[in-house]
Amino acid sequence: MLPPQSKNNKKCPNCGNEMKVREKKSGEEAGKKFLVCIKYPECWTIEPYVEPKWF
Repeated sequence: MLPPQSKNNKKCPNCGNEMKVREKKSGEEAGKKFLVCIKYPECWTIEPYVEPKWF
């Protein structure tokens, strides 16, 4: 059974909008996930994504 998908509830520390998970498409870190503000490019907040642990 697959773990339930959790909605990302993280808020942007700069503008307060939602952050969404994106994935790098090219380069050395292709496939690596990160969080970006939904107001990008108006808000340039980008943070690393930490995969939730399922026990």
